[in-house]
Amino acid sequence: VTPENGVQQKLDNLIKTTRNILEIESDNDEVIFDHPALTRRNIAAQNLKSQANRMVTRGKGILPPLKVGDNVLVPIPSVDRGRGDAANLLSVIIEENDGKFRIATKEGILSTWLERNSLAATKYYSLTTADVQNLKNEYTLRELVRLGSVGTGQGYRRCTCRTNCTSKKCTCKKNDMMCNSACHPGRSCQNV
Repeated sequence: VTPENGVQQKLDNLIKTTRNILEIESDNDEVIFDHPALTRRNIAAQNLKSQANRMVTRGKGILPPLKVGDNVLVPIPSVDRGRGDAANLLSVIIEENDGKFRIATKEGILSTWLERNSLAATKYYSLTTADVQNLKNEYTLRELVRLGSVGTGQGYRRCTCRTNCTSKKCTCKKNDMMCNSACHPGRSCQNV
């Protein structure tokens, strides 16, 4: 066991060594931060930020501003719609938060917030916020398209029954749909 003097002396030496290391590191930091390559990097980063700000302000000038209550068109990807469906979804803006918009259709509310560049302003005002005020259900874009579809969404349902389509084995009857000419041409059907 070392006497108290020895412990104190070792502690003082440790503190001095730590101070020396910290001073050396702080001197090196100054040297490193003054390096010409780092200076150029900082200038390049500042230039990138200013270019991004210019792009944002230019984009805001090109796209007209939207507000709550405006009717907009949302483009529907071809994989999310049926062959007979519209290419755009007519909707109304119900909320805006920090440049992002929440939209609703007659069928429901879109579950995701959309950026301004994904919305196209339209001059047709067929929907109002009062029309969609009582809607509570949220849907994905594909579900909203299916709900507003003239067909069955992404494709057409049809059955291939060999009987009269009177039971729930018929896919059309099971889905509360009428059979059509594509189901079983030339055969009689009770579900027409």
